[in-house]
Amino acid sequence: MGAENSSLGLKYIGVADVTANAVPTVYTELEDAVIDSASVTENEPTTEDIRIEQSRGIYRTITTEEGSTVFAVQLYDVSVDNLELLKGGTVTAPSAGKGKTWSNKDSSFEVNKAVKLETLDGYKLYIPNGRVVALVTFALAKSGLATVSLTITAQDHTEGSVLWEEPVAGE
Repeated sequence: MGAENSSLGLKYIGVADVTANAVPTVYTELEDAVIDSASVTENEPTTEDIRIEQSRGIYRTITTEEGSTVFAVQLYDVSVDNLELLKGGTVTAPSAGKGKTWSNKDSSFEVNKAVKLETLDGYKLYIPNGRVVALVTFALAKSGLATVSLTITAQDHTEGSVLWEEPVAGE
């Protein structure tokens, strides 16, 4: 019974611009994910135990910082269009003897995107508003490829910060 309610692998990663009062319906697919690099992690809230003089035990526990949900993945796609999508910045069209160019000029690097993930067995995860951090690593060796390390942290949204959808029975 338990295996029927578990989830396996990653089939699809999509990003879209954040919409104020709904979850987007159209996403741009992110391709070329490094095998075994994707994860969604929930982090515990930070709490503080309050103690008083009249007792040896904990008087009260308060939450001082909410927990978070983070999606992380590495991508082999380091194209300038992908960098613009994930990092902001500007892409300049190719010209004679020069390819397309990405520049961080005129960018605040405060990028938020909606995210849709789908597992191999049909589970879907939506982050309607996620703070994006995209870091490029160019491996300057024959044994490695350049990657974009992508981390998206769920933020507040009217629909909720994270939505899980299980597969429809029989599909």
